[in-house]
Amino acid sequence: MKKQLITTIIAVGVGMSASIASAATATAFQANKEVTGGRTGECTLLAENVTLGASANVHGAWACDETENLVQVAACHEGGSRQQGAACVDLALDDDPDSVELPAGCTAVGGFSTIPDYKAFFTSSKGGVMQEYALGGRCTENTITGIGGFGS
Repeated sequence: MKKQLITTIIAVGVGMSASIASAATATAFQANKEVTGGRTGECTLLAENVTLGASANVHGAWACDETENLVQVAACHEGGSRQQGAACVDLALDDDPDSVELPAGCTAVGGFSTIPDYKAFFTSSKGGVMQEYALGGRCTENTITGIGGFGS
């Protein structure tokens, strides 16, 4: 009975540590956000606290993944930083050639929209190079945490 109990406790402990060690999810913030560092902080990879600054109408996100030894930060502005518009493709969910649905700014299939798409800026401790990510819409708390950089 004791061996079974000890085995169960070990199995639960391993399961819990595996779920804690899973990839970190991005946390959104606006204005200034202090991320605590050190052994008991929000991001144990940081030696001390770090303040992430964001000006008016800027949405930011950060993630700290101890298992990957990776700190990630991204930001976007609600009204700016746009790039070339979306590709003019048929968005209709059916195969009917008469019901073509185009992105805003498109008049026909092919080319790009005249309305630029919004973009976010992303960097991480893995190389540290600033990258741009298309948001597919206006910058919000949801779009910034959903960019592709946080998935890698």
